[in-house]
Amino acid sequence: MKYDVIVVGAGTGGALAAKTAAKLGLQTCLLERKKAEFVGDKVCGDAVEKKDFDALNIPLPRGEELENVIKASNLYSPDLTVCKSLSEKGSEGYIINRLAFGQRLLKEALDTGLEFQDEIMVLKPIFAQNAVVGVEAKDMKTGEKKEFEAKIVIDASGFHSPLRKAMQSPYIENEIDKSDIIVCYREILQVGGMDYDPHCIHIFLSQKRAPGGYLWFFPKSEDRVNLGIGVYADPKYKVKEYYQREVLPLAKEPIEIIHQGGGVVPVRRPLWSLVESGIMFVGDAACQVNPLHGGGIGSSMRAGIYAAETAANAIERGDWSIDGLWEYNKRYAHEQGASFAALDLLRIALQRFSDAELNFGLKNGLLSNQDIMDIASGKTVRPGLLDLIGRAIRGITMPELLLNLYFVNTQLNQMKNLYKAYPDRANFERWQYAVIKLYKKMKRLIKPKQI
Repeated sequence: MKYDVIVVGAGTGGALAAKTAAKLGLQTCLLERKKAEFVGDKVCGDAVEKKDFDALNIPLPRGEELENVIKASNLYSPDLTVCKSLSEKGSEGYIINRLAFGQRLLKEALDTGLEFQDEIMVLKPIFAQNAVVGVEAKDMKTGEKKEFEAKIVIDASGFHSPLRKAMQSPYIENEIDKSDIIVCYREILQVGGMDYDPHCIHIFLSQKRAPGGYLWFFPKSEDRVNLGIGVYADPKYKVKEYYQREVLPLAKEPIEIIHQGGGVVPVRRPLWSLVESGIMFVGDAACQVNPLHGGGIGSSMRAGIYAAETAANAIERGDWSIDGLWEYNKRYAHEQGASFAALDLLRIALQRFSDAELNFGLKNGLLSNQDIMDIASGKTVRPGLLDLIGRAIRGITMPELLLNLYFVNTQLNQMKNLYKAYPDRANFERWQYAVIKLYKKMKRLIKPKQI
C-alpha cells in the first residue's frame, strides 16, 4: 500500500507528526521499532517546559504522566559557591514519566485512525529519481523484509537514524562530529531525602567534574531523583566513572536504583537542512536538541507538528520535492533553530572557559541572573552602557574573560539573526558560508583551556 506520509519512530516527535498528519486528512502510517507498550520509554532528563505545551496547544501532563512541577532552574558555579536561580513568569516546567507520556501521545495518534505497526525496524530509504519514495524495513516478529511506499517520509527515528546516514545530499550531514556529541549516563534513585529544593532542577557547571558537559539533579518527587551527567564523546572520558565520583555524592542516602542507562545526545545546531526530496527529519535525527542542556522533548514536539503541517501543504500543492518541503526549514529556523544555533556558539565558548573563569564570572556578576535566563531561553544579552562599565570594573582582574564574554555575545546576536533569515534554497550556499565563518571565528579567538 502507498501512503501519503510514513512516520518512522513513535516517540514524542513522531507521534505528534503522525497524529497531526492524520488529522489533516493524510493517509498516514506510523512505524515503530519497539513493542507498542514500550513506546515512550527512553533514557532522558525527563524535563519539559510549560511554554512548549502552551505554544502548541497540547494538554499539559496529567495523572501518572506528571511526576513533579518545577518552578525554577538553579545553576551552580564549578566551586559550588554561587547558585544562580533562574525563574521568571512562564518559565515553569514539569518532570514527566516518559513512558506514561509517550503512551498518551501514541494513543492520541492511534485515535485518528492511522495505521500503526510496531516491532518494525526501518533499514534504509527507497529512492527513485533522486527522491525518497518509501522505506525498506524488517518485521522483527517474523524476520520478513517489507517495503513501505509514501509521498513523504518523516524520520523521527532518533540520533542513529539509518535514513539520515543513507542520504546523499549536500544539505544533510550523514554523520555528526564527535565534538558535537555528549555521552550521558543517568540513574533514577530512591533517596532518603533531599538536600536540594525538590521543586527546582539543579545544573552544575564544571570542566573538571563534567568535561564538555554538566551534572544534573532533577527531583521527580521529594524522595526520588533523576541524577545524571554528560561529558565529551571521547574514550578518555569514562562517563560512568565521572558519575560515580562526581554525581552520585549529590544524592542523599541512596536507597534503591529504580532505573539506569545512558546514550549519546547531539548538542549542536540543527542539520543544515531538515528536508530533501520526499523526506523530512524531526527530533534527535535532525539534531533538534538544546545545545546547552541536551533537552529535546519540547523541540521534538514542535518539529513533529511543523513537519506534518508542511507535508500537508506540500501534498495539497502536489510538490514534495526539496523545494516543496523547504518551508519546514524556514519555519523551524525562525521559531526555534535560531535560538539553538546561538546556544551552540555559547556551548563552544563555555567549553573553552576554565573553571576558574566560570567561578570568577559568576561570583562577580559578569553574567547576571537575567543574562543566564536570557541565554538559557535562547535570547541574547544586550547590556546597557552603564551596566557594561560596572561589569568592566568588577572584571578588571580578568580583562580577557570580560572581553571574551562580550565577543561571544556579539557572535550570538549575529548567529541568531542569520537563522531568523534562513534563506530560500537559491541563496543557501551564501548563507551557509556566513554561518561557518562565525563558527571559525569563535573557535579561533576563544582558545580552549586545559581541563
